[in-house]
Amino acid sequence: MHQLAKAHSLVADITPLPGATAIWLGAYQQMVAGNSRREILDEVCRQLALQLGLPLVSLCRRGASGQVTMEGHSHERALWIELQRMPERWDGTVAGDGPAARALRDGHATWMAVGDDGFLPWRRAAQAEQVAAAGAWPLTAAGDTWLLQLYAADAAWFGDRARLAQLEALCADLAALLDDEARMRQQRLLASALSQAGNPCFITDLDGSIVWSNPAFTRMTGHSAEDVLGQNPRILQSGRMGQRYYQVLWNTLRAGQVWSGETVDRDRLGVNYTIRQTISPFASEGRVSHYLSVHDDISRQKAVQRRAELDQPLDPQTGLLNPASFEQALRDACEQAQPFLLAMVSLPKLQAVATAMGPEAQAMVAAEMGERVRATLGAPHQACRSAEGDLLLLLRADPPADNPALLARLRPVLIEAYPLIGEQLTSDYRAVALNGPEPGDRAETLLRRLDQRMSEEPPVRAPLGLGLG
Repeated sequence: MHQLAKAHSLVADITPLPGATAIWLGAYQQMVAGNSRREILDEVCRQLALQLGLPLVSLCRRGASGQVTMEGHSHERALWIELQRMPERWDGTVAGDGPAARALRDGHATWMAVGDDGFLPWRRAAQAEQVAAAGAWPLTAAGDTWLLQLYAADAAWFGDRARLAQLEALCADLAALLDDEARMRQQRLLASALSQAGNPCFITDLDGSIVWSNPAFTRMTGHSAEDVLGQNPRILQSGRMGQRYYQVLWNTLRAGQVWSGETVDRDRLGVNYTIRQTISPFASEGRVSHYLSVHDDISRQKAVQRRAELDQPLDPQTGLLNPASFEQALRDACEQAQPFLLAMVSLPKLQAVATAMGPEAQAMVAAEMGERVRATLGAPHQACRSAEGDLLLLLRADPPADNPALLARLRPVLIEAYPLIGEQLTSDYRAVALNGPEPGDRAETLLRRLDQRMSEEPPVRAPLGLGLG
């Protein structure tokens, strides 16, 4: 028996195996064509047997049960049949001292003559095919340990030092091929699963251009895969989502994190629908290369929720108007054409601290904030706590010139220490406001303008300054 340590210890300059490039090219062409792994590996083994002049070449994988499993082979002859009937093992059983078991045990290439006691279970079949020696090269690929097994008619075949070094280089290429095949198979599986999924999905590149969408996406939006290819998802925007929504979304994704939230989008016919959207960055070769967006249509649930909120206008947690009722109040104010001040107040640090402390702390902060607002503002003023945790205020002082002073009165009240948190967050307080209504003002437009101003508003430390428009 002979053993091979490392190729660089044998020969410095390695002459590539003649025809190896064509073997790998053919294998990659089969991958692209969608051939099975067995078909690809069988063809690789056939071509290697032809190039190396060997009666049998096989590619095996170390199985968890102790068996060496043949995944590809060049010929189906007597020795192949016997290796199928009694596979090599690496767990010390009667078939556990062949070239594969020794290569796995020793951690490097090993070969032996068929007369070696370790080859006894397959000796008769090997001799019938005039096989004189067998060798095994271990390699790691696709998360498994593999073995390239070679069977030679010439007992001295494994004694050629240049050839052995050449085989080490060939194994490195083979490992890369197995890695690529596993990766492509996984990608095909993912693509197939997403294509058949009931949830609408699309994938964008890092610039936000759509590179793929599934049939469920077409059914929901009316946009075919061809229509959206190369387009930015902004073609779906309804105009209902504010600037800060997209700022948070992109900041989350660029940090390599998964983002999830509710989105109001618009289909090809201009009809709005609501989705719960999850966007996940995914990597290629260790670097984020694309984003996968998966949608769950919740339009019906949101419609039911809106009807319930209009029937029961007060939020039980805060005692303020719920979002649907506040938006309706703002619509009514625009139609009545009576002066008002529409304001948004945000304390994102307070919200972040409460969220980190858990649902109980969130509920306590929301209730305390609602109580403070109700104690400071009375009728006819209205307020609600939005889904983002901001306060929306509709102030209708008489005279209207008193509205800014009324809003300013809220600041010291809202930044006072909260239960469980006990921290003054003065530097985190933000407030913006709009005077209205102007001719043609719509509730959705005003709320979007307010959000835009909030996205541009820095935190204030000194007395509150409001940009009124």
